[in-house]
Amino acid sequence: MYQKLVKTYASIAKSRTVVEKTIQKLNKQISYDEFISSITATPQPDTQIMDIKVQSKDPKDAMITANTLSQIFLEESMRIYPTGSIQIIDNAVFPDKPVKPKKLLNIAIAFFLGIMISLGATFMLEYMDNTLKTETDVEKYLELPVIGIIPKEIDE
Repeated sequence: MYQKLVKTYASIAKSRTVVEKTIQKLNKQISYDEFISSITATPQPDTQIMDIKVQSKDPKDAMITANTLSQIFLEESMRIYPTGSIQIIDNAVFPDKPVKPKKLLNIAIAFFLGIMISLGATFMLEYMDNTLKTETDVEKYLELPVIGIIPKEIDE
């Protein structure tokens, strides 16, 4: 029962009313679609707690936006469900480090992809190489006798 209620609250947090009131209060020049793509409202599994996260290029802006969105969400939720008792557990804080990009993860992925691509290319080139390199290859594949060999030039 509570999981459905928390999912309902997550939908309220991303509702047009809450988002537009947040945009208006923050005096942002941004559309609903742009704003909604920067926020997530996620119910935590097996709890009655919901996380609201905001991504922005400016960490201070993300913090202010998350706190404002949470406050407006609280007001709208109380208006919709007056008997409900919801509270803000933690306000957003200034992040210590950026959430994205995760440089170490990106470097590790690029390293392994580079290794896989280079190994794949090496095996593909080796598999597709159908040249005859030795006298044995000529005798084996062409079934012809070798009548002469051009020696490799040796530097002295």
